[in-house]
Amino acid sequence: MIELQNVSKTYAGRSVFVAALSDVSLSIEAGEFVAIVGPSGSGKSTLLQILGCLDTPSAGRYVLDGTSVEKLGDAELSCLRNRHVGFVFQSFNLLPRATALENVELPLLYANGATPSVSPAPLLLERVGVAHRARHYPAELSGGEQQRVAIARALVMKPSLLLADEPTGNLDAATGAQVLRLIHDLNDEGLTVVLVTHDPAVAAKADRRITLANGRIA
Repeated sequence: MIELQNVSKTYAGRSVFVAALSDVSLSIEAGEFVAIVGPSGSGKSTLLQILGCLDTPSAGRYVLDGTSVEKLGDAELSCLRNRHVGFVFQSFNLLPRATALENVELPLLYANGATPSVSPAPLLLERVGVAHRARHYPAELSGGEQQRVAIARALVMKPSLLLADEPTGNLDAATGAQVLRLIHDLNDEGLTVVLVTHDPAVAAKADRRITLANGRIA
């Protein structure tokens, strides 16, 4: 599913180069639930961006579902991302002027230029437990409801990989536990999940934990 071989990522600062990742190698099998943990600045977000084809390595090799990612252009990365990867973020990233249903349908619109006549979005909203809020705008939803809508949006293109960046970070403990249970259920159904978290209790729910420190696997 995922294979990183000696991956490094360096950013150019004003007068120095900053190594966000250094010689990272790891494998993640299809169907795994992996938590990435580490202190702030350890490289977690950079690693997630590379895994999600939002960025490319400065050195090394990344293979996603049999495709070598590191030499792809922007259009090819966008296509690969659209086919294989769903994203869930701490801040939800819902469009405020779109309803819950419209937010879930956005990836379909971007991919096809129009939503299909039979949209999977209503069924996904039902799957995550917020079908009754389909016509509501994000400001009218609780944090937990917004995160469920974001999960439905991440699933609408039927990805093989779900990347979650602190998905419970803006939620209270009870709501966070519900969202985490939903993600775990999706993993039980075969979806590969890679989750970034600073919360040991959240990381403990994963099958495997990868710890980053100073851009390296500790």
